[in-house]
Formats: sequence, structure tokens, C-alpha cells
Amino acid sequence: MNGYRKIKQLDEASLGDCYLVEKLGKQYAMKVVHHKEGSYYMELEFLKAAEHPFLISHIEDFPHPNELMQKLCIVLEYANGCDLRTKITTMGLKITENVALNWFTHVCLGLAYMHYYGLAHVDIKPEYIIIFGEETGGMAKLGDFWTNKQVSDGCGCCHKVRPFQYFVPEMDRYQQDADIWQLGIVLYEMVSGGQFPFDYDFEKGYPQDYMEKLPSLEIKQLPDHISTRCKTLIIKMLEKDPAKRPTINEVLQSDIIKEKIRLITEQEVLGSDMAERIRKQLIDLEISLTQYSEIEENKESLLPAPATLVTTQLSELSLQPQDQ
Repeated sequence: MNGYRKIKQLDEASLGDCYLVEKLGKQYAMKVVHHKEGSYYMELEFLKAAEHPFLISHIEDFPHPNELMQKLCIVLEYANGCDLRTKITTMGLKITENVALNWFTHVCLGLAYMHYYGLAHVDIKPEYIIIFGEETGGMAKLGDFWTNKQVSDGCGCCHKVRPFQYFVPEMDRYQQDADIWQLGIVLYEMVSGGQFPFDYDFEKGYPQDYMEKLPSLEIKQLPDHISTRCKTLIIKMLEKDPAKRPTINEVLQSDIIKEKIRLITEQEVLGSDMAERIRKQLIDLEISLTQYSEIEENKESLLPAPATLVTTQLSELSLQPQDQ
């Protein structure tokens, strides 16, 4: 299809399939979706309008060659590593707190870009976090945006089926604070070798029972080798009252995450271009690290100047930041 050679199927879903493909010696992920409209179309419009180093990149899209199928092919960058779920399963406790926090910081920066524009992912889990470039310690990117939704309209939860382990306590409203809850679970899983933060039998249980019991479930104690600062961050993110959860900006401003950001912006562990892009993003987010006091306020921004809220239809998407 359009010069792409199918290598193998990566995933199968009710609305579409995902394949590993190759073109001119380079590998990509190709989603072949069953509908041009609806949630996948929203994902496509977001991917085409967005540009961030910690979000999966859109390469191109085109109609399926078989017009009768009425399918759309979406080509995305493909990881030379694997998804975070596979990493957790294969490495277990070998994912150190240091590595986990590096990957977590990458995802937080990508998510902050979404939140800046008034969008929420609302389906964050290890399967949708991709690890690239393991030879440099790995870089995490957030993907699978077909559940992303605008939150400025106050609409309710997204109805995409997903494992109920990641359901938020406030089931009637999936917005940006839901992303924080789900990221808290992901961080817990990374530093605990794949354990879940709440003691519940998901094999025998069912969603309604879990949601009824969740308010009284306590966070399980993490291993002693996990730092107090990391434990504290997880506890804050897994606050059951969404109004008391930190925002993504507040997560980024926690001391333990600031240290990881400095690795990117000051030590340039991911290169000088990446350092420059993240420095500009921090200016837009009004996140100040001690070392940034000398940065000129009029420095060219990675993101456009705050203007109007995002439009109500992603099909007409022209990314504009949400009022802070």
C-alpha cells in the first residue's frame, strides 16, 4: 500500500488494526482504521497538528487502496525498542527508580503539551507508552491518542473500552485530572516491578465492584528502596479527590522531576536540539527552574502565544493553548 510492505500485525482492535510496515528500508507502524470519522479521526487531526519530541509522530495518512473497504491508513513512527508494558514484564525490578523517573518525566512533558492546548489523553497505560533508543538509556513517548478529548466543553467520560484497572474514582468525568491518576498508576508499576497500587483481584472482580470498593482501598506500600520523594509523588497523584490531585505543571515542578528535566535542558543527555525545545516549552508553561532566571522572556517560543481555547471540533483543529 503506497509503497509500504507489511511485515506483521502488531495489534488488533474493534475499530482497526495496527501493522509493522517497511518503506525504503525504514520501519513504521501503520494503523488501518475502519472509520474515517469518530475517535480515530480525532486522533489523526491531533497528530497532524501536534509536534512534540515526547509524543508519537505522524508520518502520513492516505485512503486504503480498496475504496470499497472505506478504511484509512495512518502511518506513525515505530519504536526500535518496545512498549512500556513489555519492558515492565521482561525487566521487572530491573527498571530502577532512576530509569523509571526519566521515562516518567518524558511522558509528563508530552502530556503537558496536550494539557496546554486543553486536551486530555484519558487512556494512559503502559501499552501506550513507547520506549525508543535504548542505547542511550531510552526515551519514552506517549501515543495512542484516539481517546484524546477536549476538556473545555465540560463533556463527560470517553466510552472507549479499556482495562478497568485504570478507571478513575470519578467515573462520571474523564478530564485532565484523570491523566494524573493514570500516570500515578504507571509510575507505581514501573518502580514496583509491575505491581498494582491497590489490593484487588482483577481476575475475579468486575468494574462495578472495583469502583464501589476503590474509595476504601489503600495504596500498597512500596519497596523500601524507593525514595521518599518518589513515594510522596505517587501518593499525591493517586489522590481520590480529583480536585486535590496535582496538575501536570505541578508534577513537573516537583523537585524530583525538576532534577530529571535538568538532565535534558542542562546536561543535554538527549542532545542540544532536545534541550532547546524543552527549555522553550518550560517558558510557555511558566515553569521556572533556578537555572532559568537568566533566560530572556522574549525568546522564541516552541508553542504559539496564548490565544483562544481549542476549537470544539478536532476536525477543524488549529492548536491554540488553553488559558492557564
